[in-house]
Amino acid sequence: GRACFETRPLGALSMREASDGIKKVPHPEEVAERPSRRTHDADPTRPRRAMSIDPVLLQQVINGLSLGAMYALLALGHIMGGDLSSRLYQKLVKELEMVVRVSAGPDERRGRSLFSVSLVVRPDRNLHEVERLVYEEIESLKNQPVSDWELDKVRMKLRLQQAQNLYSTRARANALGHYAVYYNEPELINTVLDKIAQVNKADLQRVARTYLKADSRTVVTTLPKSKTATAAPADG
Repeated sequence: GRACFETRPLGALSMREASDGIKKVPHPEEVAERPSRRTHDADPTRPRRAMSIDPVLLQQVINGLSLGAMYALLALGHIMGGDLSSRLYQKLVKELEMVVRVSAGPDERRGRSLFSVSLVVRPDRNLHEVERLVYEEIESLKNQPVSDWELDKVRMKLRLQQAQNLYSTRARANALGHYAVYYNEPELINTVLDKIAQVNKADLQRVARTYLKADSRTVVTTLPKSKTATAAPADG
């Protein structure tokens, strides 16, 4: 069946509810152009303390998105690193034991947005090898359609999240403001579930090929300080 949510017209909202639902966002022209850059702070093979962890963040710069593209990228993020059954979790955390945590997905904004893959790598693993495996998975998503069970799982998960996010009056007010500001279409609150259901395998391949490109990628690696650098100086 279809989940329906009763909404009031914007004029019937209290000032508190209405103000809570409107987010201050920059105009697209105010978003500064940022060149693609790549940062690796140190040799990934150097010895590290046994308890250290190394976060790696891969970000793809995305120009203004349509709502359809946003939900396709959201589904893509869930398939890549959204839960324990996601591809990167199964491969990097469970099978190869190279990573202890992984997440992936788009950051919805007006103007330029980001699609990020964040990983916390085990201290004895090679960061470049982890990065290479992530790129392999991205290329696989570009060239091969996802399986039926992966797409069905994501549709059900996003449907559940949408229902949970609209449980309270304040959440519905926030959603109305969000859809009004981002898409000039507050009535999306009643149709967004249909749009999520319409995301198909071809949409996922299309957004992967369109947005997850090497020339718009930034890689940030954060390494812990060495034991020597963090030791307190001796009293003279």
